[in-house]
Amino acid sequence: MSHEIETIAWTGETPWHGLGVEIDPLQDVLLDDWLRISGLDWEVEMQPLFLPNGKRAGTQSALVRTSDDKCLTFASENWKPLQNRQILEFFKDYVDAGGATMETLGSLNGGRTVWGLAKLAASYKVRGSDAVLGYLLLQGSHEAGNAHQARTTAVRVVCRNTLEMANRSAGVVHKQDHRNIFDPELARRSIDLANDQIVAHGRDAEKLAALELSEEDVATFLGQFFQPLKPSKKGVEGILQAADRADQAAVLLAKAEQEARQSEVIARMLDPDSQSKVFREVWDSYQNAPGAERGTGWGVLNAVTHWADHKAGWSPDARLTQSWQGARGRTKDQVQTALLKLAA
Repeated sequence: MSHEIETIAWTGETPWHGLGVEIDPLQDVLLDDWLRISGLDWEVEMQPLFLPNGKRAGTQSALVRTSDDKCLTFASENWKPLQNRQILEFFKDYVDAGGATMETLGSLNGGRTVWGLAKLAASYKVRGSDAVLGYLLLQGSHEAGNAHQARTTAVRVVCRNTLEMANRSAGVVHKQDHRNIFDPELARRSIDLANDQIVAHGRDAEKLAALELSEEDVATFLGQFFQPLKPSKKGVEGILQAADRADQAAVLLAKAEQEARQSEVIARMLDPDSQSKVFREVWDSYQNAPGAERGTGWGVLNAVTHWADHKAGWSPDARLTQSWQGARGRTKDQVQTALLKLAA
């Protein structure tokens, strides 16, 4: 495992091709066990900042991880950080209240984010055999201004891709500042909502599985996100000029010429020597990823999620952070939304 990723502990289904340390599912796992095995048995403390002349640097302080003196964030001296034990206690209370099961725990972004995956009761199968499990992605933060968050996600068993809800904001089922009192009834209702979201996601997945796409269709669609086509200015101007003259024959001819050029561009896009690096990676996932299903919207979605979760980025830590919290997570959602519009 790369030293860039914070340690992961897991029980049940193997995550991300075996990254992390397994906990015996039959073992009575205590909170201290989770903290130790997941590598989260460290604490943080606020330390004042000083200028080179020795004077206090205003009211700002640094949040420092005591195990290695790493600075995680800067905040006002009045800000009250949480320890990993407190974050995990919240996770445990939350999932226990709603009947979910904690399966994975770890940290990302250099220790700034503590996260867990809790398995929901809801799941689905696409076309009766492609199993997808429902999860809650639980996140606690060692950065000022961030609250606890629980967001619905789904994991495709065959390749461990994490799938987004059709709208990332809709996938958030719970947010709570650490200063608020924990409400078990709210947690239960939130997890009920998460189960409902997984069922709805299963219906969307079936729509995508029924969406048939040619290789050219897929190249054009993926190109919007990873290698945009640039229409010929001359071709566009020809269509507009012909339309201004109300010359229908000229309009049709100009459109035909534009379509021919786009077909040529698509052909070049399918040539490995002409593909951008990112497009080439996504295209390879579309053709060769575990569980690849060419010719459908479902296959396209899983190509993008496989790329985001398993290929993109320079380290596992950066990859998961971006896939869940950053730009690549937003790209996954945008791709799914666009595919669902095609399938409507």
